[in-house]
Amino acid sequence: MADPPKPTATPPPPSGADRVSPELVKELRERLTKGEDVVDPKTWAGSIPAAFGIAPRLRIGANRWFNLVWLLAQRGSARLQASEVDCWHRVRR
Repeated sequence: MADPPKPTATPPPPSGADRVSPELVKELRERLTKGEDVVDPKTWAGSIPAAFGIAPRLRIGANRWFNLVWLLAQRGSARLQASEVDCWHRVRR
């Protein structure tokens, strides 16, 4: 049987940061390539410009608009306050 082929890769540098030569660093950086899965913002999604939406709104009457996110937060706050008042009344009895 034949011996397996020996790898021809560059040997690792000696341990220790002070033993790494600038030439070795330059050689390793030249061998680096850009990955295939890198996102290029100029060609990503056909360069569709970024678009931002608005939160859903609820219209009451002819010209009154309310932000639903704001209304949900207010509802949660009111429920919490009602729960606290209920607990306070139960303790006071």
